[in-house]
Amino acid sequence: KKNKSQELYTSYITEKKSSISLSKDNRTSISTIQRTLKGIEIAKPVKLELKEIILLIDATYWGTSFGVVVFKDAISKKFIWWHFIERKEILADYKLSFEWCLEQGYTIKAIVADG
Repeated sequence: KKNKSQELYTSYITEKKSSISLSKDNRTSISTIQRTLKGIEIAKPVKLELKEIILLIDATYWGTSFGVVVFKDAISKKFIWWHFIERKEILADYKLSFEWCLEQGYTIKAIVADG
């Protein structure tokens, strides 16, 4: 079961498959896919060697109440931070992420966001 969960997560993240697509591929309900993804233990991103970063920030949703807030460094193309949310994004989600970046010693040179 753990391997299957990891396969779903890998498809979800790297292949950018939606929960609907994963549901069809695995012949299971969308809610089962969402529960599986929510239950996966994810290690926090590792600090990059770079001190100066340009943050690309965005939130992506699957349905009306499940999504992820993502911070990515434009220079290294690596993910800095992500945080699953079960509601619409709020300022506190971004504040938590910014505080983590500053605690890690990053200097945020610029921020690029939609909306």
